Amino acid sequence: MKILMVSDTHYPDLEHEGMRNELFKVLKRGIYDVLIIAGDVTASGLYVEYERFFKILRKCSKDVIIAHVFGNHEFWLSKSQKRKKLDSIKKVKRFYDIAKAYDVVILDFEPLVLDDVGFVGNVGWYDYSFTINLPFNEEDYKRGTPYRDCIIVDKLKSYSFENIAPEWHNDAINVQLPFDNKDFVSKNIEKLKKDIKKIKNKVEEVNVVFHHVPKRELINFSGNEFNDFFKAYDGSVKLGERVEEFKEVIGKVYFGHVHDLNLKGGVINGVNYICVYRSLRRGVVEIKW
Repeated sequence: MKILMVSDTHYPDLEHEGMRNELFKVLKRGIYDVLIIAGDVTASGLYVEYERFFKILRKCSKDVIIAHVFGNHEFWLSKSQKRKKLDSIKKVKRFYDIAKAYDVVILDFEPLVLDDVGFVGNVGWYDYSFTINLPFNEEDYKRGTPYRDCIIVDKLKSYSFENIAPEWHNDAINVQLPFDNKDFVSKNIEKLKKDIKKIKNKVEEVNVVFHHVPKRELINFSGNEFNDFFKAYDGSVKLGERVEEFKEVIGKVYFGHVHDLNLKGGVINGVNYICVYRSLRRGVVEIKW
């Protein structure tokens, strides 16, 4: 069995078009049995983006087994969804029906068992624990920018205000959770625990897939506090802590989200963490059984 791992396909964003085209070519060759995507399938989280992407994948290969976890972009709301005050959790549940129509497994909802190998996972999310030593408070992180007394605006709109923040995290605009970000991390690690327990006696090893980064040690910090502020949205230390509770049955832990081709992962506390984000032209994460 040959399994291909990719992440951050961001369909139909042009920046990642080359990687997606290479992915389509690879699938057409029929050399992989399974494709797993570590989040950010879409660029803007639109249902039409999601469906069109998997429609293309199924034209490339009808037989490949496809699974993915959500990325933070899947939780983004459209303008009309914001006006209707739809929250991001209710919104992503609609992806389940679309995925089923294209025979795609969403690991956030259910594990995947392939013979004697299992895959569990979910988006992961962030709780600001990566930047706990920086001089910012929780309100700064909730607002999405380290630049106090500045405003953040929808990048699709035009503004002439001089006090617009030079940078901000787009989740602050596009994601509306019905609970705190920290609570979302807690919910995801408890779901992971249940999924691992559900399949660990059915397989020889369990592999974990997150979108967000599960260990602070895997992040490259710049030393500039304003640049490093945004590392708060890269992941959570709790993700790695939960995984390490089950390291006797864990094979590898895969993640995406961080657009850093120099970040490959590493073995920490006996667990092998692998960053999936990389161009297909520079090599892919391939698993063989």
